[in-house]
Amino acid sequence: MGILNKLCKSIKNCVIRLFDRSSVSEVNERETNSSKQTTEPTELSNVFNDTQDSIGYVDLGLPSGTLWADSDVLEENISDDCSLPTYEQATELIEYCQFEIITMPQENRESIKYSRVIGPNGKFISFRLNEYEEYPFPTVARWCKGGPRQGLQYVLLISEATITIGVASNKALYPSRMVRI
Repeated sequence: MGILNKLCKSIKNCVIRLFDRSSVSEVNERETNSSKQTTEPTELSNVFNDTQDSIGYVDLGLPSGTLWADSDVLEENISDDCSLPTYEQATELIEYCQFEIITMPQENRESIKYSRVIGPNGKFISFRLNEYEEYPFPTVARWCKGGPRQGLQYVLLISEATITIGVASNKALYPSRMVRI
């Protein structure tokens, strides 16, 4: 068995143990077709918007009409007209969008990786992949509203290996990406 197959099997087993089994199996069928890696983005307009004071929203062309923020938000900047995405809104993002991993070279520093999420209408948002102790590879981890039981909350997870909705302790420190309709 090749090293890549062993890694994929190990990651899949880890994801299944850590996250909601039904969402993992649904997403695994799509991730091969919707995930690809590129080294240069064709547009740079919102690739570097990790966190901003003012948030813009992007219409990705999703069936529900949900607008996704173009950057992460700090808790003190959350307004009344937005919220964390629900499980259903995160599932819709996974189902209808394409995901690209973009590597941005940095002068005299290690490259930075982003996930560009391209909606059905061609517009996109981007997320920076970060290192988290609980994941064996750089990952986008963003909170979703609600969870399967008290003390656990849904998390949108995007990496080069998987695109899914997982579950994490609500004490974990992840950024927030807001939505509005």
